[in-house]
Parts: sequence; C-alpha cells; structure tokens
Amino acid sequence: MKQGFQIELAPTPEQVARLASHTGLTRVVYNRCLDEVKRTLDARKAAREAGVPDNELPDLLGWSAPALERYWRSVAHEYEWFASENMSSRVPKEACRNLASALKNFSDSRKGTRRGRRMGFPKHKVRKHGEHFRIDEARLKPVSEWLIVVPNIGKITTRENMGWLTERIADSRAR
Repeated sequence: MKQGFQIELAPTPEQVARLASHTGLTRVVYNRCLDEVKRTLDARKAAREAGVPDNELPDLLGWSAPALERYWRSVAHEYEWFASENMSSRVPKEACRNLASALKNFSDSRKGTRRGRRMGFPKHKVRKHGEHFRIDEARLKPVSEWLIVVPNIGKITTRENMGWLTERIADSRAR
C-alpha cells in the first residue's frame, strides 16, 4: 500500500523564485504538449472531412507519457531558459505524465470504461488555478528533521518536524 505525505515548506525568497520557475515549466510543458495533441486531432479531422483515406491520415501524437516526453524533448530547444536556468529534468516528465493521465481519463470516460464522473477533454493549465509541480519521491531526500533537499533548488526548511518520517526512512519502513 502506498501512502503519500504533504509537508509544508518554508523556502527563502530565492527558493520561492526557483520553485515558481519550476511551476511555470510544468505549465509550459503541459500546455505545449496539449496544443500539439489538439493540432494533430484537428489535422486528422480536417483530412477526414476532405475525403482522405484512413491509411493516409496524418499521424497522431501518441497519448502516452513517453510519446509526449519525446515530443517535448524535440521542442525543448525553443525554450532557452529551460537549459540556462538549470531546471529539473523531472518536472517535464511529470507534466507529460499528468497530461497522459488526463487524456487517458478523457478517452476512457468517452468509451464508458472509466468509473466516476464523466471527464471532458483536458484544458490548459493557467496560473490562477494554483501553482504546483511534481517531483518523484526518489528525488526528494529529507536530510534532517527540519530540512529536505529538492533537486535543482537545494535544502529547504520545513514548517513541521519530520522526525517521524526520517525514522521510518532510516529503518526502511518508508521511502
């Protein structure tokens, strides 16, 4: 059984700026990949309406996370600040995973194989809906009861004592 924990951070103003740039990167990657998915869907629809046979339709951008990651890597050079600001490479991977999950939920909902409420086509991420990004747990490392290391940002103090978590990590009851 997997269990997640939310721990509130107390970053310095410089770290706040770095965290904000990572949230912006998440938004850029997600929106750019979503635009490409929409573009390929629209191109196929237009070709189909023009009478193009199915075997000659333009290729779709895959809806899997690896396909979206490949697309992002092919266009990442257009965003010079991505490389120059030493951004974490895990952030685009997680943004692609989020989009792939949203597209799968939409597709499954449309087919009737998804349980729960009906899902619409994914929408663009906008700043006003909250800023967040994800990094997998293998990259985050608590170094003490009050400090956690976030890749490409550094050691950030926490607002709560994580002694209970560091003890569990030390004796392999948590990761």
